[in-house]
Amino acid sequence: MPAPTEATACVYFEIENAAEFANRMAGCEVVVHLAGPAAVAPSFDAPGMYIRSHALGTCAVISAMRVAEVPRLVYISSAEVYGRCDEARVREDMLPSPRSPYAAAKVGAEAIVAAAARGGLLRAVVLRPFSVYGPGQRHVSLLARIIDQARSGADIRVRDLAPTRDYCFVDDVANAIQCACDYAAGEIAIFNVGTGTGTSVGQLAAITAEAMGSSASIIELGGNRGSSEILRLIADPSHARLDLGWQASVDVRTGIARTLEAGVST
Repeated sequence: MPAPTEATACVYFEIENAAEFANRMAGCEVVVHLAGPAAVAPSFDAPGMYIRSHALGTCAVISAMRVAEVPRLVYISSAEVYGRCDEARVREDMLPSPRSPYAAAKVGAEAIVAAAARGGLLRAVVLRPFSVYGPGQRHVSLLARIIDQARSGADIRVRDLAPTRDYCFVDDVANAIQCACDYAAGEIAIFNVGTGTGTSVGQLAAITAEAMGSSASIIELGGNRGSSEILRLIADPSHARLDLGWQASVDVRTGIARTLEAGVST
């Protein structure tokens, strides 16, 4: 077993100290579960750690909730569970088709949550955020790397201009979590957390350069696309709007401007 790292320390605590974890939940009405590594690419090198973190960690959370008698769970999953899809926008009733160990681990965690809910152990809301960005984002994220290149005065170099994602500003995601905490769920409800609008890598780079007043060229490096690559992933957010009472309010231009104003790219 690898030594605990910053990314996995919380997992070891959850699994090996369930009683103490339950004590920390005492008196809570709802638990929001976001724990676990979020990066897709590294999951191919450590699939077991991702399964342990997301699937077994979720089992530990639910076990602690039972001890603490917390009735409601908000689980933060990921849009990565959808994999590749031919539809212009993905809906919550589409069959998950994970293409990475990270996504597979999230599907497993969702299944554990659903089983607990259908078994009467708790009520649950599962949120599937799309591409979250904003102040405090990881330095390895695409937007952070684009910002760093533009800031240095260098050309903006990306591997592929075409992949298109639904970028959801972090404040909107936080608001979705608040709505989920207040949601009067039955057994279980699943919601996409996205804007419904796609932005390609090329568009993201151009918008960022414009916002920074940069004249940097945007260069596509090229290379083979991996079999796990997802070229288009955009939310159908109508279920969240109609049933959760939530919709995104920050478009990508405004979100990038706010990210730059915060002076944070890591």
